[in-house]
Amino acid sequence: HIPYQNHDLELANQLKHIVGFESDEKLVVCLPDAFDDRFVFTWWATPFWKEHMNVYMDFYKELCKGSWYGSTFISRPY
Repeated sequence: HIPYQNHDLELANQLKHIVGFESDEKLVVCLPDAFDDRFVFTWWATPFWKEHMNVYMDFYKELCKGSWYGSTFISRPY
């Protein structure tokens, strides 16, 4: 959970549902591009993504069954 964002169970369930969708030419489901190389980030973002993936990797493996995902970083360059 993000410190500045209140937990919303309904929103969490909707996002879990969406992340399970298969991307196609009409809908691209995006995830953080931090699965392969966390060292492409700025020096201050690298520790965050290292900890995030250590905590949430099992979550991603369980829910993310699509064959491909876009990158959320297209609009958030770190």
